[in-house]
Order: sequence, then C-alpha cells, then structure tokens
Amino acid sequence: MVNAVWERSKRGTLVFGIISAQSRWRVLAPLYSTNDFCKADSMSLHRRIHRAGYWILGLGFVAAVLIYIAAVYASPGSAAPDFTQDRSFNFALERLGGKAAVYLAAFNYWFASLWHGTRLAVTVATLSLVLALMCFWVAELLSYPDPDPIEPDASPE
Repeated sequence: MVNAVWERSKRGTLVFGIISAQSRWRVLAPLYSTNDFCKADSMSLHRRIHRAGYWILGLGFVAAVLIYIAAVYASPGSAAPDFTQDRSFNFALERLGGKAAVYLAAFNYWFASLWHGTRLAVTVATLSLVLALMCFWVAELLSYPDPDPIEPDASPE
C-alpha cells in the first residue's frame, strides 16, 4: 500500500511525499518553501513593502488592460443620459438648489462615469500607480537606518 503524506523538512520546507507501506522507499518532493520561494523570513520589512509595490503595479496594469479590452469589445449598452448638459435641467436644478446643486450634479455625473467602460481601466491603472508609488515611498523611508537616539546632556556638577 502506498500513502501520500505532507511533511515539514528540517529546513522548514513543506514537502509532499509518497511512502510505501513497508517503508522500503520514500519519495519526497518540495512543494512550498518559505526559505526558497519568497524568503519572507529573511527579508526586511522595507523589501517586502517594495516587492508589494511591484505586485500592485503589475497586477493593476494587467487588470486595467483586461478591463480596457473588455470595454472596447463590449456591446454599447444603454448609457445614462447626461442631464448636466441640458439647459432646462440645469435651470430647474438651479432654481431648486442654487449654483452649488448644479455643480454637484455635474461632479456626480463625472465621478460616476469613472466606474464604467474604458474610463474604469484608466481609473484602475491610476489607482494602482498611486498605491505602488506609496509603497515605494514607504519602503524608501523604512530603508534608512534609525538615527542615533538623542541623549540628554549631562548637567555640569
């Protein structure tokens, strides 16, 4: 009889193995190793954050390209009408809520348009770029050594 087992090696590697019932032969293949795969145990925090920035940037741009391709080849559905360009709508809105209501309606229409179609792809790419730059900035700040603590001067006796 042959058994499949999961074991942890001496180096901390998670291995998948096949062991015979008589224990005459044993085949172990490394499946996942924290030391070999990503070396997360030995990496410093700023390197991990820097690497996370690269992952965010790469995956964000891949997602943006896929969204853009899907939006270009998608059939144009019924788009919401742009009431902010209609003079009668703006006049009625201005009478009810003033100029601020007109500006807020235009802003709301613009902001809602960021989450549909090809503009969504641009939004995802921009957000991933901003998040990645923040990760790079934080990683750069963490890479500097700690300054020496300031010791209070000894008072003269």
